[in-house]
Amino acid sequence: MLEPFVRAHSLLEKNKYFKISTGNSDLDGLLGSIESGTSYLFYGDEPSLSLLVHHMMVNGARRALSSSSDFHIIYINNTDYYSHRTLLDVDLLGALCKRSHMDPYLVFNGISVFAAYSPGRQLEVAKQVSSLVKALGSICMIVFHNPACFMGSERTRESGLRSLSRSFVEIWQASMEAGATLVTTSPAYESSPDHTPEAAGSRYLRHLSIIVAYFERVGSSKSHIEVTLTKHPSRPTPASALVDLSQEEVNYELGRVTPPFHMLYDQMVKELRERYQLALIDADRRTAFDSLLDEAWFPEQAAMNNSFLPSVIDQLNLTANVDNRRLINELLDRIRSLEAEVDVLKKRLGET
Repeated sequence: MLEPFVRAHSLLEKNKYFKISTGNSDLDGLLGSIESGTSYLFYGDEPSLSLLVHHMMVNGARRALSSSSDFHIIYINNTDYYSHRTLLDVDLLGALCKRSHMDPYLVFNGISVFAAYSPGRQLEVAKQVSSLVKALGSICMIVFHNPACFMGSERTRESGLRSLSRSFVEIWQASMEAGATLVTTSPAYESSPDHTPEAAGSRYLRHLSIIVAYFERVGSSKSHIEVTLTKHPSRPTPASALVDLSQEEVNYELGRVTPPFHMLYDQMVKELRERYQLALIDADRRTAFDSLLDEAWFPEQAAMNNSFLPSVIDQLNLTANVDNRRLINELLDRIRSLEAEVDVLKKRLGET
């Protein structure tokens, strides 16, 4: 069991300053910064955990891009269609990217998503993730979202328990070998009011997690959460803090977190040519794409670079709309000119 830590040592030395924020200063104050080579278990209120996970992926991408041109985050979606659904919210992820002044397209390209919809599939996904981590060599973060979901029904409880124990160890070992941050989420078992509940699957998840925290919604508010720290290597536990997850704080002092615009532009145009233009059935539309590229996008790269929009595709759309407006104005001018000529001809005909 110690071998993964030994293999991870060089990676941890290389990335020992790699720390990210949860996106909330009160939560950071309770947990400390999210660090590389550390395993976290967050359990309790599912909507809060889902929001937290999305914040952490964006913050992890932002931190990674501040020192490198690319990054890798693995998101494992465990979904029991009979009771739990923990899908990745692309709209939320995109909104958080834009709020952080990051190109969503760049962030999405760095996230690999795996789906497990049964205990057997969960084991297969764990093996696939382990192989991918070894192939990539460097991983920023692995999110194992709700792996205990298959323990919640009579139909899958026994197989879900076996799958959880084997899958989590596989994912944990892969993340430790890569020196990555492992974030695991889980629902909570019911408990008496004077005791902090245990996480579902805690027999396996808690043992290998360095930091464990319980999230409980306070009152009717969707964003006010009481977080109880139940395990930490250097802080007294239990310790609690009331946090408002809607109060996101973004650190803009990391310097450049995205490649230069011209690199993003070239990459986007290349992929649009290969994946979009060639798929267009109508030949006139393929020609129209070339004219848009030659007459609007290419000449106006400087304007797009100065745009406040964080996404390259948004800048391309804005420039295309501006060029469409130009063409409309030209056509309107031609129509007015033709109408004036027609009026002159009508007068001449009337005179005769």
